[in-house]
Amino acid sequence: MYALLNVYKPRGMSSHDVIRLLKPLLPKKTRIGHAGTLDPAAEGVLVVCLGPATRLAEIVQEYDKQYETLACLGATSTTDDAEGQVWLVPNAQPPTAEQLAQVVERYVGRIQQVPPAHSAVMVEGQRAYRLARLGQSVQLSARTVTIQSLEVVDYLWPKLRLRVSCTSGTYIRALVRDIGRDLGCGGYCLQIVRKAIGPFTAERAVTPEELQTGGVAPFLLPPAEAFPPQRRILVSPQQAQALKAGRAVKMAQDSRGTQSRNIAIGIPPDMPDAAGATVGVCVGEGELIAVGRFDRDCLRPVKVLVE
Repeated sequence: MYALLNVYKPRGMSSHDVIRLLKPLLPKKTRIGHAGTLDPAAEGVLVVCLGPATRLAEIVQEYDKQYETLACLGATSTTDDAEGQVWLVPNAQPPTAEQLAQVVERYVGRIQQVPPAHSAVMVEGQRAYRLARLGQSVQLSARTVTIQSLEVVDYLWPKLRLRVSCTSGTYIRALVRDIGRDLGCGGYCLQIVRKAIGPFTAERAVTPEELQTGGVAPFLLPPAEAFPPQRRILVSPQQAQALKAGRAVKMAQDSRGTQSRNIAIGIPPDMPDAAGATVGVCVGEGELIAVGRFDRDCLRPVKVLVE
């Protein structure tokens, strides 16, 4: 089995719980993994990789992500969400819509963000959340993340709903925590919904109940969907054999398909920054056989997925 699944993980289920649920529905010994862990308290898109597609997990999880979150202002939480101990902030004042807009605007662009203490970040060989649960003080370093857009969807004190587009590695709990801090009233997440990971959206996701009822087969996605169309390239069968053997192939500089024994298919003219670009290499009717990278006019294999 060689495929992807776009699963809508419900709240209360861990990402690993989804994997455990799927295993009995798959042929024995099928390799399975997921791209981008989603907290048990969060819900939304979780991309599951099957068979050789497990080697695509790191590519999928690096895509930009979209979230919606419902925050509660006027209080803080030990976990920055509703799962932890919640403390009311004394004399917290409701910020005006103008004050809220000014603070939210600060968080658009490249920012420094300290992950929550209750997170999966490694600290001296252990997960931060394990140390935090033991009552140990966890000091995490700030990291650079990018918030492409941050929109106030609705605000009625103390509830605040935000829509976020961000790079991989952004913690929505930390974003709400920091906005609440800057407003002077505190804040924590009541709900987090991951709406999309790159091309994988919640609208196209399948629920665990649908998988258990209808089986996995109707919902399998071709591995090529790990790459958007502009990052897929079609090669000839001869080129495919060379790439599978670990050899680079020379590509034409246009997509007219100038035929020769060495150059069968060209670099599409809309390929973004072809030099150095990582692409999904397809053959035939779009079967993904490898991950490749352009080096000038050559395509070099990075990962061979299909023998």
